Amino acid sequence: MTLVVQAAVDVGLEDGQTLRVDSTVVQTDIHHPTDNTLLWDVVRVITRLIGCLAEAFSSIFRVSQSHAAARRRMQKSTG
Repeated sequence: MTLVVQAAVDVGLEDGQTLRVDSTVVQTDIHHPTDNTLLWDVVRVITRLIGCLAEAFSSIFRVSQSHAAARRRMQKSTG
């Protein structure tokens, strides 16, 4: 039994005997990543994580918003 199902059983929402699943499938075009979009994804995620660290350790870290160059490069290749 998965943790989600076990939690639902513990709360009394499910009995754990039958699992009902609802899913929707939507057709969409596949966007093949380029090096520039992958770089932008990495910069975006790392910037967000560093921002979280900066909030936790504001007296130690100083976060600069210097990810603009990576964003420009990503937009130039896709635009």
